[in-house]
This record gives sequence, C-alpha cells and structure tokens, in this order.
Amino acid sequence: MVGELFTFGTLGFHHIVELSAADHILFLLALAVIYRASDWREALWVISAFTVGHSITLALAVSDIIQPSERVVEFLIPLTIFATAVENIVVSRHNERGPRRYRP
Repeated sequence: MVGELFTFGTLGFHHIVELSAADHILFLLALAVIYRASDWREALWVISAFTVGHSITLALAVSDIIQPSERVVEFLIPLTIFATAVENIVVSRHNERGPRRYRP
C-alpha cells in the first residue's frame, strides 16, 4: 500500500512539473497571485484544495468511475485559468476601492 502511494505521488509530481503540464502551474499561479507573502497560509489552503481536487478527479478517471471527454477537459482548462484571472482582477479592483457603503 505504501509503495503504491509513493508511486502515485511520484507520478503526480511528474504530472505537474512536466513542460506539457504547464497549465497546472499557470492555474496555481493564477490562484495564488492575489495573496501577499503574509497570507501564505490562505494561499497554501487554496493550492492544497486544487491539488486534492485534481487528485480525486484523476483517481476517478483512472478507476473508470468517470470518463470525461478529452475535448471538454482541454476546453475547460484554459477557460478556468482565464476565469480565475478575471476574478483576481475584479477582486483586486474591488479591494482597492474598499467596501461599498450605502449612502441615503
């Protein structure tokens, strides 16, 4: 069991750092770019959530529990990176202006 877990961990590491998987790193950067160095714990939670979620979906796909269309997945990857970047821009602009207050 430990050997299999180590094998999957090694495969996962290579899956993320390969040049062909640059979209993973780009998405992680898009997730983390809005955090300051002092917010490293929050950034770590977000990055960990992505990693766990991605690991679960990969395990489900490898186990043939789900069979996602490769075309759909390849379309959704850049779409999620773009959506995350847009959300970061909107959130950062909102934070620059401060919270909106109701004024009668």
